[in-house]
Amino acid sequence: MFARFGLLTTSAAAIALACLGVLSWGASGALANSAALTVTNTAGQIDPVAGVPRVFTVAGNTLSPEGVYVKYRAIGGEPCAPSAVSDTGAWLFDTNRGEANGDFQFQRVLTWEGAGPEMFCTWIASSSDAIASPITNTITFRAPTGTVNASVNPGAPTPGQQFTVTVAGASESPTYVFAKIRAAGGAPCAPTYEADGGSGVIDDASVNGAFSISGTSSEAQPGTYTLCAWLAQSESAAPAIAGPQAIDFTVAAPLPPPPCVVPAFSAHTRLASVEARIRAGHCRVGRIRYAHSRHVRRGAVVSLSPRPHARLGWGAYVSIVLSVGR
Repeated sequence: MFARFGLLTTSAAAIALACLGVLSWGASGALANSAALTVTNTAGQIDPVAGVPRVFTVAGNTLSPEGVYVKYRAIGGEPCAPSAVSDTGAWLFDTNRGEANGDFQFQRVLTWEGAGPEMFCTWIASSSDAIASPITNTITFRAPTGTVNASVNPGAPTPGQQFTVTVAGASESPTYVFAKIRAAGGAPCAPTYEADGGSGVIDDASVNGAFSISGTSSEAQPGTYTLCAWLAQSESAAPAIAGPQAIDFTVAAPLPPPPCVVPAFSAHTRLASVEARIRAGHCRVGRIRYAHSRHVRRGAVVSLSPRPHARLGWGAYVSIVLSVGR
C-alpha cells in the first residue's frame, strides 16, 4: 500500500519535473529571442535628440540563426504588424537570416529629424515576411537645446544713424538665427519670426555650436524699439529652440548743437591762438580787419566782435581786429 503510494508519488514527481523542463525550455527560448533598441550619444549615454547625430543600436539574443528587422512610424496608429514586410513603417534595420545567432548587436549613426515620440517595431525571424511576435519600443526624441541673446551697438542711436544688431549664443544642432525690429509698446515678440510684425534684420542665418551673427539697420524716427531674436529650425517653426529674446533700445533725438561762446583773450594774444579758441567755443572765424594800435603790438589781436563771453548760435562767425602796430 505504501509502496504503491510511493510509486505513484514518484511517477507524479517525474511528470511534474518533465513539465517543468518543458516550461523552462520555453521560457529560455523566449528570453533568447530578445531585442532592445537604444539611442545613445558618443559617450554611450541614452540621449535621443532630434537634429543631432546619434547611435541607434539594436541588441539582443537569438536561440538560432535569425534575421533582425526594425521599422519605425508615428505612434497612435495600428500596433506592429505580424511581419516586417506587412508593417507600414519605414526601415531602420534589415539584416539577413543568420546574421543574428546568439548575442547580437547592430548599429547605425543617424540624425533624427523631428522631436516627439516614435514607435519602433522589431521582429526576430527567418525572413522579413515570416510571422513573428513583434517587439514594440516607444522612444521620445527631445528637441535640441540652444541659447540666444541680442544687443544693439551703439545702444542709443540717433534717427538715421546706422547701428549693428548682434545675435549670439550656442546651438546643439545645425539651425538658424532670425531677428526683427519694431516699435516697442505693443504685443510681445511673436513665437516665430514669420508671425512677428517687425522688420527683418537677420533672416535665415545658418549656425551650429557657438555663434555670433550681425546685421545692420537704422530707424528714421526717435522712440523706443524692440529687437526680437529667435533660434529655430525655420522661420515658422514653433516652439523655437531658443527665444524669442526681446531687448528694448532707444533711438534718441539728436541733442541741439552747443552754443557759440566768444572766447576771452589777454593782451598781446597772437592771431593763431585766438582762432583756435574761437573754434573751440563752437564758433567760426569771421572777417579779419587790421587797425593801428598804440597799445597792442603788431600781429596781436585788438578786439573781437561780438565781444568775449557773448553766447550765439552754434557756428556763428566772430570777427577779429588785428593790430598792425602804431
